Amino acid sequence: MNCADARRVRADFRWQLLTTACAVALCAPLASANDAHAFDLNNLGQFSLTVGGMWEQTTGGSTDWSAEQFLGKAAPGFTLADRSPFKIAPPVSWDYDARETFEPAGTAWVFAAAVRYGRSRTAHKTANETFPTSPPGTGAAAAAVPAAAGNYHGTYSATASHNETHIIADFEVGRDFGLGLWDGRASSVLSLGARYVRFSGHTAVNFNTVTKYATKIGTRNIVREFTGVGPRLSWDGSAPIWRGAGLFIDAGADGAFLFGRQTATIDETYTVGAGYSHPRRKTAIVKNFGGFAALSWKPFHQAAKLSLGYRADLFFHALDGGDAAAHEIDRSFFGPFVQIGIQTR
Repeated sequence: MNCADARRVRADFRWQLLTTACAVALCAPLASANDAHAFDLNNLGQFSLTVGGMWEQTTGGSTDWSAEQFLGKAAPGFTLADRSPFKIAPPVSWDYDARETFEPAGTAWVFAAAVRYGRSRTAHKTANETFPTSPPGTGAAAAAVPAAAGNYHGTYSATASHNETHIIADFEVGRDFGLGLWDGRASSVLSLGARYVRFSGHTAVNFNTVTKYATKIGTRNIVREFTGVGPRLSWDGSAPIWRGAGLFIDAGADGAFLFGRQTATIDETYTVGAGYSHPRRKTAIVKNFGGFAALSWKPFHQAAKLSLGYRADLFFHALDGGDAAAHEIDRSFFGPFVQIGIQTR
């Protein structure tokens, strides 16, 4: 064998060795993936994912806006008889939520994580007020003219828009005490975990104040927030009501104490002259209670699930709804929801 043939043999051998190694490298992950997939489905446990939406009404109190801006220019003794034009609240909200659970095989434990986001429609208000002002001068000259004298008046006109958002996230570990009931089709899960919430509200005001002595045009932005976290206890149950049709009744209740910070920041700017900023901050404890009831359908006893129900969530002292002074208000959400879920087995 000459040198050229020897080099050719060595090259062929290296090529065969390389192709064999590549084939082994390509086949090994496929085999591992198949083994892992079989392990996940058969031995690891059950996963489920649920997504949904909710139309809700928001109650708990209105936020104040801008009345103090012109009351400070009114004559001594003047009070605003009707403050309702200067109170605003979100009309309705749309919520979107997702929840994932994991039940390890061979146990009754349930691990769950959920997130919910809601945004209100924008509310609008207008106000037009006429108010008495004091005559020029101070002391006896100004005090001699009562607020109802009518010789000096000012006008105030304003428009306001307001919207709110909220984020709620839950992380919990529970145990199913309903295993074995109704041939294993029922569940009753008691869970302990943590809840995180963030409420945010924004009010934008455009105003025009005119008196005999000056005209002031400007904007007023009020941002209100609460961010908190705390322990949460919940119960979720499900039981069949018509096995042949795959109908279930679901229900749940929960409670939480949320520790966090409550803020309100008022920024006012003028077309002429310097504006100001007035922030307020305090620590707060928000108490939260809620519950739901739903009718669920599992078509043909498969892994899919469709639920229609009604839910309520109540948060007490959630926001600082005041304007010139602090004023705590609640936030409660009530409304119907729809959810679609799927599980691995």
